[in-house]
Amino acid sequence: MAKIIDLFPKDKILHPFQEMSLDSFLTLIHAAIDGDESAKKIVLGFIDNYEKQRGMLDVLGDIDDSDGDEEYNCMGRKYLMVLPRRDVKEYHVRIKLNNIDLKIWREVKVPSNITLPALAELLLEVMGWMMEHMYQFRFKGEYYCSKEQIKDSLFPSNDKDFAKVTLSDLLTEKGVRMKLEYDYGDSWEHDVWVKGIREYDKGEKPSITFVNGHGECPPEDCGGVWGYADLLKLTKKKKLTAEERENLEWNEMDSESGFDPEYCDIDYFKEIAEDYHEALQGYFES
Repeated sequence: MAKIIDLFPKDKILHPFQEMSLDSFLTLIHAAIDGDESAKKIVLGFIDNYEKQRGMLDVLGDIDDSDGDEEYNCMGRKYLMVLPRRDVKEYHVRIKLNNIDLKIWREVKVPSNITLPALAELLLEVMGWMMEHMYQFRFKGEYYCSKEQIKDSLFPSNDKDFAKVTLSDLLTEKGVRMKLEYDYGDSWEHDVWVKGIREYDKGEKPSITFVNGHGECPPEDCGGVWGYADLLKLTKKKKLTAEERENLEWNEMDSESGFDPEYCDIDYFKEIAEDYHEALQGYFES
């Protein structure tokens, strides 16, 4: 009988491959190396969750970007917030969570030359994610992520370093969409697109603002779309088992937590956007 390997501590939320046999897991890795996209996604999800639960992200520390002086921190790494581009405009950007019945979306206004890591951090934070996992953009069949992810990948990769790419480099007009994936284990996928483009007035400095939103962000590490759907069913169940009640409490979706799937804390997200705006203004003052 094949040996069973324990990929995650028992007190953590279970994942589909927690008790996969060693032979099956090795087969999965080989399939990923050979180019099987489904296998690659599963293995990357394992790595993402393993790094989070073992605290390996802390080991990375601060990584300097030598392309410029004005930087800001993203998950312990440093990135430029904007890159030099001609004819910078204001982009009205919308992000929505995919593959879920509930309407969960946000809108922000940003300069068109904002870098992809800065944009990702802003969008994910105003969505409500805790930024405990890796993330990447996908546009026209190409992936954009951190150079650390590219360097540390177990598989041959043509992924692009998103620190060198701006929003307007990809989305050149209204309506064109790209994907933003967060947490390769739970695999939360978002659509990102530009709703409107405006010329800045003469002398007007580019800014970052939160416009509007709807819906509560799902809890981290809840098992993705299907795990969240199961939790929502529990919130409507009249009689809960002790285990079900504990599960809701752990995810702060019990009645005492005041959970409302339709709620969006507008004022809180405005404050987050304001922090990004202040960081952006530092570029003009330096």
